[in-house]
Amino acid sequence: MLEANQDDKKQVILNTENDRIEEMLQLLLNLKDIHISEARIWFCFSLIAANLGFLIILVGLITWFVGFVPNGWTASVVGTIPTAISVLFFQQKKMSDSLIEEDVKKISKLCENEIYTYRVLNIGDKELVYEYFRKNFDLPH
Repeated sequence: MLEANQDDKKQVILNTENDRIEEMLQLLLNLKDIHISEARIWFCFSLIAANLGFLIILVGLITWFVGFVPNGWTASVVGTIPTAISVLFFQQKKMSDSLIEEDVKKISKLCENEIYTYRVLNIGDKELVYEYFRKNFDLPH
């Protein structure tokens, strides 16, 4: 009777912890998807700006070779502006990539915690269970 009561308590704890982990996992997966979407957008912006800058510089060089020297130099100099902006877009993409990496680490840590929870509660070692609750629920030492 006492053993069945402890098994019921373990199952309630496992279910509660599993629900909490699933909610957090879903939240992190959604956040990761948002960061991936942002990274794609910044990448596209950076490609567009870099190509636009390159085309303006190319047009400037062509007009310079044709003989419109002042217009060619002006276009070439102006072409560096979108190219410089593309560098900023690449920086934003790099930041989004680092957020994605951070999300993946959090998801991995969450999965490790879930596995640890199942192991601790299924082993039945009182010291491990106490340590688990102290760690996860900020119980006093």
